[in-house]
Amino acid sequence: MAKWASTEYQGDIEDTTETLAYILGDERARYGPAEYELLERSYTTARDIHGRQKRASGEPYIVHCIEVARILTDWRLDPATVCAALLHDVIEDSAITRDQLAQQFPTPIPELVDGVTKISRLNLAAGQDQQIESLRKLILAMSDDVRVTLIKLADRLHNMRTLEHLSASQQERIAQVTLDIYAPLAHRLGMMTVRSELEDLSMRYLWPDEYRRIAGLIAQKREHREQIVRLTVDYLRKRLKEAHIDAQIEGRSKHLYSVFHKMRSQGLEFDELYDLIAVRVICNTVDECYDILGHVHQIFPPIAGRFKDYIAMPKENMYQSLHTAVVGLRGQVTEIQIRTRQMHQVAEYGVAAHWKYKEGAVAGKTTVDPKLLWLRRLTEWLTDVRDPQEFMAALRNEAFSETILVFTPRGDVVELPAGSTPLDFAYAIHTDVGSHCDGAKVNHRVVPLKTTLQNGDLVEIITRKSATPSVGWLDIVKTSRARGKIRHYLRTQNRDVNIQRGREALQRAIKGHSINLSWADIVKRIEENLASFRAHSVDELLSEIGFGAIKPVSIVNRLFPPRKKHARRPEEAMAAAGAEGGESQLERPTPRRPERRKKSTGGVIIEGIDENVVHFAKCCFPLPGDPIVGFITVGRGVTIHKSSCGNLRKSLAANPENQQRILSAQWDDVNLPVRATEIRLALTDRRGLLADVCNLITARDGFIVSSNSRSTKDGRALMRFVVEVKDKQHLEDLLSHLRSQPDVISISP
Repeated sequence: MAKWASTEYQGDIEDTTETLAYILGDERARYGPAEYELLERSYTTARDIHGRQKRASGEPYIVHCIEVARILTDWRLDPATVCAALLHDVIEDSAITRDQLAQQFPTPIPELVDGVTKISRLNLAAGQDQQIESLRKLILAMSDDVRVTLIKLADRLHNMRTLEHLSASQQERIAQVTLDIYAPLAHRLGMMTVRSELEDLSMRYLWPDEYRRIAGLIAQKREHREQIVRLTVDYLRKRLKEAHIDAQIEGRSKHLYSVFHKMRSQGLEFDELYDLIAVRVICNTVDECYDILGHVHQIFPPIAGRFKDYIAMPKENMYQSLHTAVVGLRGQVTEIQIRTRQMHQVAEYGVAAHWKYKEGAVAGKTTVDPKLLWLRRLTEWLTDVRDPQEFMAALRNEAFSETILVFTPRGDVVELPAGSTPLDFAYAIHTDVGSHCDGAKVNHRVVPLKTTLQNGDLVEIITRKSATPSVGWLDIVKTSRARGKIRHYLRTQNRDVNIQRGREALQRAIKGHSINLSWADIVKRIEENLASFRAHSVDELLSEIGFGAIKPVSIVNRLFPPRKKHARRPEEAMAAAGAEGGESQLERPTPRRPERRKKSTGGVIIEGIDENVVHFAKCCFPLPGDPIVGFITVGRGVTIHKSSCGNLRKSLAANPENQQRILSAQWDDVNLPVRATEIRLALTDRRGLLADVCNLITARDGFIVSSNSRSTKDGRALMRFVVEVKDKQHLEDLLSHLRSQPDVISISP
């Protein structure tokens, strides 16, 4: 597959033959005479309509259309989509209509252009409710024909590649929306290469200092890292060749944003990252994948708990591969991915790699892999969601979150959003199973229905005919399907009671806003706004409020808008996904100030501070369960120390004024972080010792971040591990387990 063009088209836009040759690249042979003639007409029409229009860079606007079409050609999309890409802005930027376009071009080109235009015209700079409605239309347009979304992704990708020509404020606004919407959307469609590039480009403009710093750090260690990767690749290639296995082996670089995100989310320094060494093995068949896996585990000691089989259990976005982590050359933890060539294409280009193309004819409305059923399920549910906050939460959970794979007692695989519960599993199996759920077993043990499921869990649902959904279940489930089914049941039960509850809740909310109106006046105002509430009557709206489908405060805010414009919440950035066309400005959301005592960075609550950059002291390695304090560090935010930290006490004794920089802090019990701590061991040296110690640590759910070891002349091995543990008790259990091993001479945390 051709590489994407990273530079602007430099040819003569008046030379149609030269331009089309650039767009098609190596794909020219796929275009018959009829398709080439259609592409030629599409280009000349777009060129004539855009005429003298210029981009911010000063180049002709048609160059943008050429680059979008080139990207889609490189994704191997069908000719109709490439033609639509050339024309994607003509309705937006001229007086031509869809009907006029339909007179010149066959289906589905006008429909695709119209779909992209509708997304671009969505008014996403208005209030929250209108933004939510616009985003709903975006998802619906995507479900009607996913090629509309692919054109929009290519459009956004090229805009991000040329973002340097816009003002700083425009750069930040567009980059924020790209990171919030388009990068997760590309991931959900399985387009990992697109996602990575969008994330890196967004980081460049949102965190320019961190971008340059991490790029510099990676460059500094590139020679050492590339040397290990080269030695690993050469060694693997030699061993596989000896086994008569033909495979392509290559080093895999980590993207800047993924490094930045991991450092920020886990509180790690660059030197503490364990997985900058990564290798990918690409072979011909599935059998070869597992054969290679066996050889890899014979060559390098595998790290327990780090193997994932996405071939037997593909992700819902069609991704397939074997993932394993091993103790590689020089004791370096190395990630290895193994996949077939076909799997590699899907992993890189996702849904775009699944389009079926009929040679010699203009494709009509083609079909994609049925694994896009998640999109249809999401679409069906979104038509029924009315509460704006719930809409955004559901969209994040269903469309933009990671997923887990769990098993039924028969061995069938069920994919659910990360964080799902047994109730979500029950409704995923069948509505009746969910509605009559009376309990659950996970891995043969009875667990509460609110238990969070983990990857690979075996789940069994206990049912009882008399069991029925309750309002409390809405606080347990995570998936939109389960929530919708529960609400449907509650909506049809005790309707009169729900109406009365809804009226009382709404009256309390209105009174809480110091609004004095009679109930008749309130009803009149509701009737005037029924369409915006997506309700057919006042009683229907009150019933929705009564069983919890709509929060009364959202109704009050709609009926009685505050005089001052509220700042947009961070999640509302997800609604700013269109309306900018090629170069238009976007409105970047103003982050909402968090409520007091919410989770701070790193899972720590700091008294008197809503949000700050938190670092964890390396002198005392505080863990959940340790008494802690915060210390204001100039230029670095707040550093968390153990209350008993000797270094901190010395600092306070040497300079009593530092006492003013001490802040009261405590662990966030709801969102306890996984923390890294240091373990040093002295052991009796022997062959295979490092692999055995790694397995001992991972067997007790310790996650090895980094390690190094050396042998001494007196027959000892000195090892240092940085290990992620859940809390202080987890560390003590791990240390106790290590101390019980006969090779251990001494150990210190």
